[in-house]
Amino acid sequence: MQDTRDAVLAVDDDARTLAALARILRASGYEVWEAGDGASAIRLAADRPSLVLLDVALPDADGLEVCRRIKADPATSGVPVLIVSGVA
Repeated sequence: MQDTRDAVLAVDDDARTLAALARILRASGYEVWEAGDGASAIRLAADRPSLVLLDVALPDADGLEVCRRIKADPATSGVPVLIVSGVA
């Protein structure tokens, strides 16, 4: 298992948005794990980051469903999830 004290899992299917978010978080001192789809997000969440920043619109799964799956798993249910969207 990885050291997760200041790890943020950033999930977004838009590569530019994900890169910008990761750059900002790293500049603020966080370790950033990146995922571009729901399946990767669920897999990486198993390592229990400090926070999941989760895009609501993903190519393989709805962000709300990804959140439900993270929260349904007793191993990851305590991980905070912040759902974000770039949709106007």
